[in-house]
Amino acid sequence: MNKLQGVMVSGITAQGFKWLAPVIFCGNRDKVISVVQHKVNHLFLTTKAQKDPYAIDYSLAQTVQGLPVNIRALGISISIPEAAGPSGGIIGNPHLAPRSAEGISENIGSGLSLAALPGGPGLIITGTARQAAKALSGIKPGSGGKQIIKEIHNRITGLDIPLAIAVTDGIATAGGAGLLIMENNYWIESL
Repeated sequence: MNKLQGVMVSGITAQGFKWLAPVIFCGNRDKVISVVQHKVNHLFLTTKAQKDPYAIDYSLAQTVQGLPVNIRALGISISIPEAAGPSGGIIGNPHLAPRSAEGISENIGSGLSLAALPGGPGLIITGTARQAAKALSGIKPGSGGKQIIKEIHNRITGLDIPLAIAVTDGIATAGGAGLLIMENNYWIESL
């Protein structure tokens, strides 16, 4: 088995919406970037869907279904001007059925665990569901921006977690979008 690693992928949809996606994968980095960009750049939202927080997140989740199996987990945060929120952020395993964040933590396969709050933030770690829950414990649902990402970074570092990604919603959250990739306690990229 190839080693799990992280990469930040970005793009702009055909409708001009900017997005960022931290991805956990194994294998060829350039192929992963290419396939994620191709899928998400082709996201299309009707005018009605652009104003519906559920439709935005559901469309994002549907868009990433069927990614190659070497992409083990990802998050996406998208910016859609004038959309209602909190919305515009998803995180999870693209090979499992998508569902709304319920504030629980769970194992999502490949040694990864997920914790996600309604309205964000959400994170995926190489570690246990208990560690994922601890990293988000006490964070207010719907929190966003760099400050929350820094707080999550500090908590993950304290838990000695080798690989993690985190995402906040890109629409109508205090502080805006925030993203994180961390490998071996080193903060790789954030917004």
